[in-house]
Amino acid sequence: IQEGEVIQHSMITKSIERAQKKVEENNFGYRKHTLEYDDVMNGQRTVIYTRRKHALFGERLSVDISNMIYDSIENLVEECQSANDFENFELEMIKLTGMQVKCTAKEFSSSSVDNITQKLFDDVYQAYKDKFLKFTEIASPIIQRVAENQPQYKNIIIPLSDGRRKRNIIANISKCIENPQVEIPLAIEKGVVLGFIDDEWKEHLRAMDELKESVRNAVYEQKDPLLIYKLEAYELFKKLIQTINSEAVSFLLRGNLPVAQPTPEQQQQMEQMRQMQQMEQMRQMQQMRQMQQLQQQVQQQAQQQAQQVQQMQQGRVVPVYEITDQVRTVSNRQVKAERRDLLSQSYSNTQAPQKKQPVRVDKKIGRNDPCPCGSGKKYKACCGKYADVD
Repeated sequence: IQEGEVIQHSMITKSIERAQKKVEENNFGYRKHTLEYDDVMNGQRTVIYTRRKHALFGERLSVDISNMIYDSIENLVEECQSANDFENFELEMIKLTGMQVKCTAKEFSSSSVDNITQKLFDDVYQAYKDKFLKFTEIASPIIQRVAENQPQYKNIIIPLSDGRRKRNIIANISKCIENPQVEIPLAIEKGVVLGFIDDEWKEHLRAMDELKESVRNAVYEQKDPLLIYKLEAYELFKKLIQTINSEAVSFLLRGNLPVAQPTPEQQQQMEQMRQMQQMEQMRQMQQMRQMQQLQQQVQQQAQQQAQQVQQMQQGRVVPVYEITDQVRTVSNRQVKAERRDLLSQSYSNTQAPQKKQPVRVDKKIGRNDPCPCGSGKKYKACCGKYADVD
């Protein structure tokens, strides 16, 4: 066969078609197999990204946190009640919430899981809200002081630690000042929940990759690798959700703001500043009351003057004794004040007084002396006759 010659034998054509079909079937099987594995990850990814979106934008975050607290307590109650281990339950509740269990061993063994969980959830959730109110009281004045002294910054870092771990929470200063009761707890919740979701999700992805590599050996045991992968992935994802819930709840309930205690000198300064602020507020209130009284007096005076003008227009003159002493005093005071203002203004507008010059007296001209005008006549016959007339 020469180079470039077309092979048209039917046996060769069929062999090529069979080989190509087999390769395409293998590739299709690989893609289908990969897609089935990806469907498992896609379902888990949808759940995690939904919770992450709630934590990122604050949507339904309070509901998610209450569900985290309830689920964590419920899992702990189920695990310890099935083992009938009340001492371990007390220890685990302290690790989780930092609180003593308000439940006896008899109640723990005799009550149902739902009743115990609901009772503990009410106590823990109330303590959680009280704790975040305290966080707001501590962080709000610090944020206010930063906004006044350093207005160029838009965000502030709030450190939070439970003794083992530390989280730096980023909060917007303007939002925290406008509504501190809502924005400060929301910023802390968002930072803590989002941080634990991201950390645990990265660890879960590593575990899923290792699982995908290990299930291939199930073929040697005459088992379906995909089925084993789905079962193991479900258990890993369930463990992931429990870990996120327990870690986030434990950190939120046991975390504290590391605030330094003020020294006695600082406490004294703070007390002095508080007293000065109270005195300033009292002074401002007193000034406001005086201004209101003065406005009322001016309004009364204006009303009486308007009545007087109206009566004069009607032909009736109001006697002087009908004007009250209070109005007379106010009007006299105003007149004197205006007079003083006018005098001070006129004095300020005038120039500085000039230096006095000595008075010069010319020599008196006699009547028979020559006239100083140069006419050659006597003074009495020239210019002096007009002076005599004056």
